[in-house]
Amino acid sequence: MVNGITSTPLREVVEKGQQIKFEVKNNQLLVSDTKRQYLTSDMKQPSVMVTPLKQNYVYMVSIWMVFINCAVCNICFIYNY
Repeated sequence: MVNGITSTPLREVVEKGQQIKFEVKNNQLLVSDTKRQYLTSDMKQPSVMVTPLKQNYVYMVSIWMVFINCAVCNICFIYNY
């Protein structure tokens, strides 16, 4: 929890295999998701954690495990948990 905001595992934000849009900001990911609201979970590390920002429509994602994406662009990635 940072500044009263609880981080949440990415798997609680998007469905498995769902394509999501994101931006890279300071070595973290800003994930856009307009279908979800406040989320909680007790999942332990290693995991991908997200923090809701701006009325819970944008999430800051911190990656606690190694994952590979295509590195072709920073527009989207497929989350396969």
